[in-house]
Amino acid sequence: MKHSSINFFSQFSNYKLERRSNSFFNSIVEKLSVSVHWISKNWTDAIGNYRMLDNEKVTLQGIKQGIIDDCARVAECPHVLLMQDTTQPNYERHRGRILPKSGLGVIGDNKSLGYFLHPTLVMNSESGDVYGFSDIITWTREEDRASKKKGKHRSEAIEDKESYRWIESIMRSKQVLVNCELLTCIADRESDIYELFTTVPDQRTNLLIRSRDNRRIKEGKLFEYLSSQPVSGTYEIEVRGDVRKNRKKRKAKIEVKIAKVNLIKPKPLKYNKKYPDFVEVFAIEAKELDITIPKGEKPIHWRLLTTHQISCFKQAVLAIYWYSMRWNIEQLFRVLQNEGLNIEESELEKGTSIIKLGVFALGASLKVMQLLLASKGENTQPIEHVFTDYEIDFLNDLSKTYEIKTEKQKNKNKPGTMKWAAWIVARLGGWKGYESQHPPGPITFFKGLYDFYIMFNGWKVAKGLP
Repeated sequence: MKHSSINFFSQFSNYKLERRSNSFFNSIVEKLSVSVHWISKNWTDAIGNYRMLDNEKVTLQGIKQGIIDDCARVAECPHVLLMQDTTQPNYERHRGRILPKSGLGVIGDNKSLGYFLHPTLVMNSESGDVYGFSDIITWTREEDRASKKKGKHRSEAIEDKESYRWIESIMRSKQVLVNCELLTCIADRESDIYELFTTVPDQRTNLLIRSRDNRRIKEGKLFEYLSSQPVSGTYEIEVRGDVRKNRKKRKAKIEVKIAKVNLIKPKPLKYNKKYPDFVEVFAIEAKELDITIPKGEKPIHWRLLTTHQISCFKQAVLAIYWYSMRWNIEQLFRVLQNEGLNIEESELEKGTSIIKLGVFALGASLKVMQLLLASKGENTQPIEHVFTDYEIDFLNDLSKTYEIKTEKQKNKNKPGTMKWAAWIVARLGGWKGYESQHPPGPITFFKGLYDFYIMFNGWKVAKGLP
């Protein structure tokens, strides 16, 4: 029985490679590790996995497509949120082991060895169900990039820039998510690109982007014009404490302003007739009031640009909430990197194989995010999308172990639902089950899943199951 419906046969057209790829992917899910030696059953199995990753017939695009097709199969709802972001796995400390010119390049600092990974995470806007990835882009940067002439980059066509990924990923996602009526594409400041606003939106597709620059607009300058607008309303949000960011837990009072603005085409595009001279969008400012800002902390201050029609305070607050969901893709990167699967510690020697392994791991990390989001909202995702029949049977057995008599520690969620399963896995990860306790985070679910599969394999042996 497989842990996932992902099937690589249609990509590789070879039964042995399909079986090996699916088995390898399931091993990453089960062992929550990218160490080929650790997740393999024995040395023979390890050799087979190493060869599979090195096999040119097991293409990077084929691995991506298997994961994307799985998302297309289950994503069906009126409105989905598409979260994009980029991470940069860094292998500089392993440079001496990795074969030169074997597929890696330099990352953002233009000197460290690695590659770029840019996934698009798909979520139900209402329930928080996580469907998977509608697109996955990987690329490497030439080591001599820093020596390019300054100024040349600004004059390049968007299609020739790395920033084209923000457009390309949405365009491909439109074709993948055919069973979703409305798409809202969400990204941070790096995606604030004029070409994005002129190319992507249509009747089915909207943008919700955090503003990066104090752009020129018909009405003046964006930041000043937005700040000069009347207050539409105020509301409170819960801010979680974060020791790493020196952020205190609090209730923050947020002031909201709204304006319809016309973005002016940037000077480098002045003579490019492909793009219009102006783009009409709605701007939203969400700013924390001084009375709730702890001493020494920066206030919450977001300026958002959206192609959604924002005509009232209620619509603005909903858009701000959707944007806040972008945090989930950063949580995904936590699971993928140092605090979870730790893809930067791969023992592989070939760059192309390292990137393939990273994409396998991206798909495997999805289950942690599905549990995390199920624990937070009114999740409607069928448990069968995430767990096999045997795993669900084992969850039923586990629930009896954790069914504490104390009312405060009972699993009050409906049995057989994702929220019910998330409660059990979080308990395995060290969460105590008290509603007053800090909600379980991605690393708690990562640890819980790790213990779950160790126990599950013992349970299968005791039951005499395959």
